[in-house]
Formats: sequence, structure tokens, C-alpha cells
Amino acid sequence: MVRQQKIQVMESLGQIVLGLLLVIICLIPTGKPLANELAVPAEFIRDIKVPGFGEIIRRPTSLHYDRFHDEILVGDSGRNLILIFGSNGVFKFSFSLTEIMTTPRDIATDPQGFIYVLGSNPGGQVLYRFDFDGTPLGPIDLPWVLEGVPVKLRFLACDDQGTLFALDHRGRRVLVIGDGDALVNTINLELDVTLASELSDEDTGGKGAYALGTMACVGSTLYIPVSNLGTVYTYSTAGEYLGSIGYFGSQPGTLNFPVAVEVSPEGLIMVLDRNRYCVVCYSPDKKFLGEFGGKGISPGWFMGPSLLSVPSADRAIVGQLFQSKIQVCAIPEFIRTGVDQLTIEQAAAPVNSGVPVAAAGPDMTIQRRLSDNSRPIHPQDGEFPPSDINNANDAHTLSYPEVSE
Repeated sequence: MVRQQKIQVMESLGQIVLGLLLVIICLIPTGKPLANELAVPAEFIRDIKVPGFGEIIRRPTSLHYDRFHDEILVGDSGRNLILIFGSNGVFKFSFSLTEIMTTPRDIATDPQGFIYVLGSNPGGQVLYRFDFDGTPLGPIDLPWVLEGVPVKLRFLACDDQGTLFALDHRGRRVLVIGDGDALVNTINLELDVTLASELSDEDTGGKGAYALGTMACVGSTLYIPVSNLGTVYTYSTAGEYLGSIGYFGSQPGTLNFPVAVEVSPEGLIMVLDRNRYCVVCYSPDKKFLGEFGGKGISPGWFMGPSLLSVPSADRAIVGQLFQSKIQVCAIPEFIRTGVDQLTIEQAAAPVNSGVPVAAAGPDMTIQRRLSDNSRPIHPQDGEFPPSDINNANDAHTLSYPEVSE
């Protein structure tokens, strides 16, 4: 009888222990895989800082990689300076914009070494040319009203021949500036008819609450983010529409609010998505390859990113006003070599709808090369990789500071 009771007690204890073990197992983090294995945290390399200024940039509002002379230029509106760095992030020199303009909005350089800075002063907008050492050379005079619509410049780009392109946000057009600072052409940006109708607004003259991001010019192609449509329009420098890149969405491979675009030396098309806190990467033929980044304030994480440049095949620079950060991050190897390692397919869906997906490739073990196994994620510190951020914002109804005129 006593033996039977002992057996029953042991069985009961065994069940209790087993139950406790099951509870403990359920509580242990499982290392949940990312929602899409091609969305990974960024690998932080270093900050770009300025010696002698408390090692910070007070308020970065523009960022540009001079591919002609291998330099990085930063517009520091907090000190009204243009800061010049080597492509390795080492500070070289700076020059002041005082007496000329305030708040440098954007920067471009041409093959001859001239630096173009777009900003403003009490009299309005200013587009100014500087020599390679920062010596002021004079303003570029443009008409500030075209076809009855005021010109409101936002961003600059320059091609290999030295032609300057200025994005007119108000008029939804690109001004083409040739030799002698003459306006030689305008490229009108035509939104998709259906989407444009959704954005129509009598108070804005039918232009709608659209937002255009920082453009890039590579070869004979202009890349222009249409932020609240979640896509990047491409045009030839002669004005021919070449199609769009990316779809509006909140999942990996889509764009929720693209604010800047750059192209790496290898031809990767890299789009900075402010709402998803990441850099979304596409192949030269516009197919999704992967993305890196995430929301957070630790090194390697982004918070309201707005600036992007790509000085080399393996590094990208991401800037943000919050904490005045400019961070150098590695471009994941699986993205750079993704064309050779993975079979990338677009989902079978109409243009401008659907989610690009990755088909099963020959070796999916590379999927998490920079995942939470090698790049620690600390949700307690507010860190979340891009695939864990469900920013299902309806950008058509939100209002953004960039849109206000």
C-alpha cells in the first residue's frame, strides 16, 4: 500500500515537473525567423563625425557622394556649413554658407569639380555655384515661375556631361540646366492616371498632396521617388518615361514612403524607405534583392531616415535628423551577389500592385547571414528589423511636412 502511494506521488511529481518544463520551454525565445528572410538588420560600420565640433553634425539636411572626385558632402544646417569628407568618412574641410543662404536643402557636384548648393535666404530660394574649395562663384538665375506655376526646387542631380537637373516639387517637373546656366528643357512628371485622381485636391490646383524624394542621376537615367505612391519613377535625361520601381506596401520588398534613391557602382538600385526604416535594394532590371535596416536608436538602426548615399559597392551611408546621425553601414553580401545566388521573381500581379517575392533558391542558408543570429536585436531598446514593422499606413491620406508649400 505504501509502495503504491509512493508510486502515485512520484507520478504526480513527474507530471508537475513535466508541466513546468513545458511552461519554461514556451517562455524561452524561439529565435523567430524574420517575416521574410531577405529583410535583415543593418551591419553598422561607423558614424561620420566632425572633429572639433563635439564629434557631431548639428543638423544634417543634405548628403551627397561626389562620384567624380570620391568625396562625401554633408549640408549641416545647424552651423550653415558644407562639410567635406573622404569616401572613407575622414573629415577633410568645410566651407560656410553665411551671407549666401541658410538651410542647405541639397547638394550636387559636376565632373569639373563645381559644387551646387540649393538653399534659401530671406529673399527666397537660392541655387548657388561654388568652386571645389568652397569659393563662392555666384548664383544660377532661373525663372521662378514657369507656365503659370511657381517653381519650388527641392533636389539636385548631375550627369556625367555636367548637365544639372533640378527637381521642381511644386510644378511636378525636372528643370534641365545646360551650359551657361541656361534652362534647356523641362521634364514633366506624369503620375499614374488612377493614382493621380486619388490625389486630386482643388486646394492644391489639382496637383494633390504628393511628395517627391531625393532623386539620382546615373548614366542617362533619372530616378525620382514618388513617396506617397510607394514607387520610384525613372526617366531618361531626354525626358522619356522608363517605368517604375517598387510597389506601395508594408511588407519586405515593398515601399511605404521612399524618400531617397541611389545606385551603387555595381548597379544596385537602393531606395531609402522612411516609414519602414530600411534600405530596399533592387537589381538593375528592377527586381527585389533584399533590404537592410530597422527601427531603433542604437548604432546600425534608423529613426526617421531621410538621407542616403552609396560611396562604394559594399557600403551605404544613411542619415537622419534625429540625433543628427550619419551612419556608414555594410551592404549585405547576399544582396550584392543576390543575382548569382538566388532566383528572384516578381509576383504575378498587375503593374503597381502586388508584392515581389523570392523564389526558393539553390542555397537558402545564406538567407540569414545578417539576421538576429549575427546581429543582435533588442526589442527592449526599441529595435525592430524591417520585416517585423507592419507600417500599413495609407500614405494617400496622411499629411507630410515635405508636401507643405
